[in-house]
Amino acid sequence: MLDDRQGFTRSFDPNCTHIPFEVFVTDRILHCSIRMVSRPVPLSELVPMACQLSQVIIEATSRRIEESDGRIACRKGCAACCSYLIPISPAEAYHLRDEIFKLPQLEQKTLFRSCQHTTRQLVDHRIPDILFSPTQEHEERLEILSDWYKVMNLPCPFLVNHACCLYDSRPLACREYFVTSHPSLCRPESTEKATRVPMPLRIAEVLAETCRILEDGETSILLPLLPSFLQDNSRRSWALYPAEQVVSTFLETLNDYTQRNCMSGCDESAK
Repeated sequence: MLDDRQGFTRSFDPNCTHIPFEVFVTDRILHCSIRMVSRPVPLSELVPMACQLSQVIIEATSRRIEESDGRIACRKGCAACCSYLIPISPAEAYHLRDEIFKLPQLEQKTLFRSCQHTTRQLVDHRIPDILFSPTQEHEERLEILSDWYKVMNLPCPFLVNHACCLYDSRPLACREYFVTSHPSLCRPESTEKATRVPMPLRIAEVLAETCRILEDGETSILLPLLPSFLQDNSRRSWALYPAEQVVSTFLETLNDYTQRNCMSGCDESAK
């Protein structure tokens, strides 16, 4: 994913196709392009591009907060929010597998054991029956599920010595969560809610929906269940798709979410 001003780089890789697109974020238009090679690709190759796009949106959002005399409290090394139940898309699951396999064998085993320990804790604690109620809205379900998980006070399985051992490859849901309140309010034991920065567009949701369309399957997996998901979906995780199909599906989904957010913003302004 490139800024259009860097278009000169096209001459270095003439076999690549560059697809320009625009994203409307915080009252400005971001001009971007996706660099694509015409070959079959696994869904995991979407993740680095999605993370770059997410970072562009995060930086634009952060600038808007700072211009309004706000301050982002989140910093690398702060693990206050690392006890939340994190959803990841299938593409992120496949990408994390690739990143974990780059680690030394001992670190790989430690990570997978940590995931298995958290999974056992989840199995031992009964999920609230209200989650299965047909009257519950999606957002309400997520909040109930999050509260249920926080009570167990389980740290993220990737948290080692109060730091993420895969910080550069951390899930989009982690990247797109940041607050202006004190970090202590993010901790599970806090009785006050943190002041979360509303993202104008969540690429985590766009990527999850892209995977659902391409795979015709679930949109997300709970992070601690990563090893069992990979074991149960080994063949699926290596599936290849035409790059043109992957990119076009991602951009169409991005456009749908952008329009949906714009309409939602207009509705809020009208109230």
